[in-house]
Amino acid sequence: MEYYFKRDVWKDLLEWKEKSDLSLEVCGARQVGKTFILKKFCKENFKQFFYINMSESTGKDFLDSIAVWSEKYSHEHDSSTDILRLMKIYKPDFEDREDTVVLIDEIQESPRVYNLIRPVTRTLKAKLIVTGSYLGKVLDKEFFLPAGDLKPLIISSLSFPEFLDIFGKRTRQKECYYISGYDKNLAQYFELYKWTGGYPAVIA
Repeated sequence: MEYYFKRDVWKDLLEWKEKSDLSLEVCGARQVGKTFILKKFCKENFKQFFYINMSESTGKDFLDSIAVWSEKYSHEHDSSTDILRLMKIYKPDFEDREDTVVLIDEIQESPRVYNLIRPVTRTLKAKLIVTGSYLGKVLDKEFFLPAGDLKPLIISSLSFPEFLDIFGKRTRQKECYYISGYDKNLAQYFELYKWTGGYPAVIA
């Protein structure tokens, strides 16, 4: 059974979708729920959603599509047409629209794919989200850093207010904050929060 805990980062995702033309780069440690949150967000807020994980078969399929694309159109230089052709090779039903989103997970596993961020961002109407647990790896020289094309977002383990939200205690925490009061019950919740580390899977 999968649990979904309401996350404050959801409003940041909505703001990016509505107001930003940049691609979204999501960082965070493993097991904090990045992929789960992003998949849920994409499914609920876009008409078309394509998920690619560079550590799984979808990543291999995408790399195979890049190989076909490179061989077939390497002599052409219209980057906007090129990227659209690539996406059509990978998924023939791909539509370049603002209500289409591509989520690429574990992107640090492929410099070739990471280096597509700039042309995708600058030529397609579709939205792009990239994420990975060790994005520091992209500092290696084979990775081209697309400065100005990425909006960074960090997803961490649950904050204490988010944790309290699960038990319907967030309002009480706010009340105590404003009056600088102490609540023994909230203190017990804080001990439990420290024990779980705020990790969604542990809390579930």
